[in-house]
Amino acid sequence: MLPNPRLSQIMDGNPPVVNRDEHLSTVLKLFHERHVRHVPVCEGRRLIGLLSDRELLKYSLSALFQDRPNINAVFLDHVVRLNDVCRSDYISLSPAATLLDALAAMETVGHYCVPVVDEAYQLLGVATVREALTYLADIPHSRDRFGRPQKTAIARKRISVGEIMTRDPTTVGVTATLSDALALMEQGGFRHLPVVTNGTAVGLLTQHDILRFSYSATFGLSEAEQWQFLDGVVDVESVMSAVMPSVTPSMLISEAAQRLLDEPTGALLILTGGGKKLEGIVTERDFIALLRRELHDHWNPERLIPPQ
Repeated sequence: MLPNPRLSQIMDGNPPVVNRDEHLSTVLKLFHERHVRHVPVCEGRRLIGLLSDRELLKYSLSALFQDRPNINAVFLDHVVRLNDVCRSDYISLSPAATLLDALAAMETVGHYCVPVVDEAYQLLGVATVREALTYLADIPHSRDRFGRPQKTAIARKRISVGEIMTRDPTTVGVTATLSDALALMEQGGFRHLPVVTNGTAVGLLTQHDILRFSYSATFGLSEAEQWQFLDGVVDVESVMSAVMPSVTPSMLISEAAQRLLDEPTGALLILTGGGKKLEGIVTERDFIALLRRELHDHWNPERLIPPQ
């Protein structure tokens, strides 16, 4: 049996929270220290918005003034307001909602944080992609209510990474411009690009990496002016991470989920040939889609209608 726990059982009941009048430099420090990507914004304990590191980093000067953090703090606290970066495109759920409900909400809005609130919209906690990955990573160790090991339906299938990965993913070269890389991401609707040279994977570029260098909102530059400047200063190799979290196609999803929990990138490259040949890529989105599908099929089996 594949359980579908209520959010009250698995949510983070003590997430980092910011007040609507919080200084943004403090918020940025919170993202780095707690290694989170979304933080609920509250008035008291009442949820009023969700803050994404992606939105905040658009306004950050940290990439330009890494050796002078005070400049960035002054800018964030005196020029940018929390309302400028607080997003409202989120779905909140009650603690009685299930993991399946949270996964469906994540896929609907395209980001992986679901605030959990009571009837008065008081924040009780959050359900994030970490809860989904933890669920998958714990599948081999699942036990019943008597503490006995049990084989859940998804564990018996022994699904490998190769079954859910994106084969022959879009890639980018080390000398490509950031605007070209971002255009590929936007066209494909993804946040990660393997970086290759001579057919060998040499790095991983994320949208998060690119946004660290985006500051059009900072100096009022147009989008064209921003990318004209950036493309003349930095290239993909300057921004990418040379540390490539990778797995083989045969690794089971439970092991791969644990790897993702340990890595901050949100994606794993699928490499063969001694780590030289890029076979594909698997991301948090793939794991969420897999778990949502398995839970849905177990709890809401579709009745097949024979063809007429």
